[in-house]
Amino acid sequence: MEEEPSSDTLEGTTEPTVVDSGTVFVNTGPEFPVQKNQAAKVIGILVIIYYVVLTGFNFLGLVALSFLDDAIAADPSIEPLPMTLLLAISIIGLIPTIIGCIGGWKM
Repeated sequence: MEEEPSSDTLEGTTEPTVVDSGTVFVNTGPEFPVQKNQAAKVIGILVIIYYVVLTGFNFLGLVALSFLDDAIAADPSIEPLPMTLLLAISIIGLIPTIIGCIGGWKM
């Protein structure tokens, strides 16, 4: 009796594969031309305007805080906040503005 080969192994010969560089391509799928909606453009512009105005009000608040120096000088029990703290908060407030403007531009 002949012994049957185990079903766990593969037998056969291999052949080298020849790759022709002219026929190799990568299929990235169909490309459909997409036109931006006019409403998205308008909303994107409004988002940019919103964040720019919000930043303007933020810095306008800093100017308004400078007028409180007279009130603080009149009442010595009030301790003023350091101006560097207020300036740092305003600069940190620029991060959402930049992100919002980029989002509006991408929209």
